[in-house]
Amino acid sequence: MKLIFQLLDSDYVLVNNKPIIRLFGRTDEGKSVCVFYNKFLPYFYVLPREGKADEFKKHIEKNFKDVVIKMESVEKFLPIGYQKNPTEIIKLTLNDPSKTPAVRDDLKEKSFVQDIFEADILFKYRFMADCNLFGMRWYEAEGGYTQTNSVKTEKKFTAKKIKEVERNENMKFRYLSFDIETISDEGGIPSPEKNQIIVISMFFYPCYKNRNTLVLAAKKVKKYDDDIIGFSSEKEMLKEFIDIVGKFDP
Repeated sequence: MKLIFQLLDSDYVLVNNKPIIRLFGRTDEGKSVCVFYNKFLPYFYVLPREGKADEFKKHIEKNFKDVVIKMESVEKFLPIGYQKNPTEIIKLTLNDPSKTPAVRDDLKEKSFVQDIFEADILFKYRFMADCNLFGMRWYEAEGGYTQTNSVKTEKKFTAKKIKEVERNENMKFRYLSFDIETISDEGGIPSPEKNQIIVISMFFYPCYKNRNTLVLAAKKVKKYDDDIIGFSSEKEMLKEFIDIVGKFDP
């Protein structure tokens, strides 16, 4: 089964300790879709000091055997300096992207490590770069539809393969911009932990319920026009805001 969609955003989640890439987009019909892909793992490169490769490998096996699932020697041109020939370095493949900083920071402190490469690339960007994926382009996913409550898209699809489709036009988007105003008792920079949101203003294109604009307030207000709605509390206002975003589905 195949699905064609325009890619808008991406992230990842861990399911059973395995990273799942999520690609968000829209289909030809304008339906929101999330395409899941589970055949990609995080990795980075390490250059041990001369004669220290065995010491490096023993350290990984002792301290990160539950995180690093593969070590392999590869030849790469280093990113700095002119080189006639590639250098042999070690590629570490991990099972969890969130563990990359811990492994990287540990190795930075070790005398047997000369340099570390590509350990600061976010997992979703690593996936997109390696798979040659770009935002706003069209892709064909091969796989099948799936059922999950982890995303609120109209379609959910698990992909085995993803390839680019040659198209120039965009699908018809729905745009929502919003601005949040807060208040601080101290008069300084508001803190989300203790300062409440008092107003949320929104702009829609196309219209949402015949409105281009809407203002939500965290207290009852005089009804100057239909574009202003007051609520009894910040909580009620935020519930309405979340409901509007879900219904408009930008």
